[in-house]
Amino acid sequence: MYIHNFTVSPEKKGLNKFLGDLETEIMVLIWEENPLSVRQATERLNLKRKLAYTTVLTVMSRLADKEYLVRQKTRNGLLFSPAVTRKQFTMGAVEQVIWELKKNFPEEMNSACTPAPAELTVPEDMRNNSRSTFKKI
Repeated sequence: MYIHNFTVSPEKKGLNKFLGDLETEIMVLIWEENPLSVRQATERLNLKRKLAYTTVLTVMSRLADKEYLVRQKTRNGLLFSPAVTRKQFTMGAVEQVIWELKKNFPEEMNSACTPAPAELTVPEDMRNNSRSTFKKI
């Protein structure tokens, strides 16, 4: 699955590498409970921090524009549900990052993805997951 319209932030953790903080919170919420109206999402998100209804509406609409959420009009307002599963999203984002790296840095990717020669051995202390071998730079 092709995941588009994201920026990679290597210093962040988990889904925040690909989504903003509020986008991540909304996607996790929608993956767990769906479909949700903007009001329901706002109420649940406000348990952790105070957000305006319009802020949540804007972010959910943008996630729908990116095709991560499906927006459905009802007589009571809008309902949002996930367009992709969490696994589809993460796999698609990782595949897209790898594809972009291969496209832009083919030599470096070939070098980085080439298996190490058989004559290289891993030191004993590294095989035992000893952290003492690693030095912080």
